[in-house]
Order: sequence, then C-alpha cells, then structure tokens
Amino acid sequence: MRLMLAAIGATVITGCSTLSTPVPPNYTGPLVQLADTGYLESSHRGAFLNAVTGHQESSGRGVFFAAVEINGQAINNAYRETRLASQGRGFGLRPVYTRRDVPVLPMQVALSGGHESAAPIEAILFAAAGDHLSVNGVVTFNPSEGRSYFVTGELKKERSCIWIADTTSKQPVTEKICNK
Repeated sequence: MRLMLAAIGATVITGCSTLSTPVPPNYTGPLVQLADTGYLESSHRGAFLNAVTGHQESSGRGVFFAAVEINGQAINNAYRETRLASQGRGFGLRPVYTRRDVPVLPMQVALSGGHESAAPIEAILFAAAGDHLSVNGVVTFNPSEGRSYFVTGELKKERSCIWIADTTSKQPVTEKICNK
C-alpha cells in the first residue's frame, strides 16, 4: 500500500508540470553547459559554491541556485531533482545539482535561489522563524561558444542575490538579481 501511495504521489508531483528541453528541436549550432549549484547548510563555510557537485548546509536543509525556465518554458532543475531524490527520506535531503546543455543564443533565464528542506514541516518552521530565504528573477543570458556557466548567488537576511557566472573566471555574465 505504501509503495502504491508513493508511486501515485510521485506521478502527481512530476505530472503537474510539463518540462521543455532548453535546446530547440531543429537547432544545430553550438551548445554550452549551464549548471545549478547549492550547498547543504552544515558544511557551508563561505567557500565558493562548487558548480559541479555543490555541498550542503545540514542533512535536511540546503540552499539551491537554479535555472528554472528558459524563454518562459519550465526546464528540469536542481529543486525538482532534489525533491524527487529526497522523497521517502524523512528529514534527509539528497541534493541533486542539475546541468543542462543550452544553445549559444541570447535567452531569458528565470533564476531561483533559496532554501529547500527535505521535510515540509521543517520548511514551515524555518519560514515562521524568518530563516527561509529566497530570491527570484529573470536575466538576459548571452552565452559564448566554448564556455560553461553556473547559477550562483548569496542568501543573507539583509540582501539575497542570484546570477549566472562563467565557470572558469567565476565572474558574473548576467546582471545580479537582488532583494532585501
């Protein structure tokens, strides 16, 4: 019975949104990689966020910086993959940092950064305490052939920001979206 309920729940969660591929069907030009990043709270010590593997804040709560839409179309991202990988693990968050190919074309990318908790009750408690931070916005991204990129940012009570950076130089390649 539990297995059947879990399967139904997974179907409902994954079936609620249609994801598109960032690469148009007839596109034959060059591609670059755009990675989501994050960390689990207990291990973050102000170090640069690893664009490939990320790291965690605590066993049940993490921070994610992700591309969630390209040109208005929802795409697979670290939030979605982490939620799917963490189902049935109680307070244990299993972070998954998504990477995807994108065409070398100018595009509008919706970015989302914030805390993610393995257990919904934990998210509610952190939000009630004012410790569930987030930042969202849309940036214009114009990738260059032969480069790779990652979504990154910072979450602080006084100001949170999110942007896309070059993997090699670690420099921003889009505007920084910030809120207070």
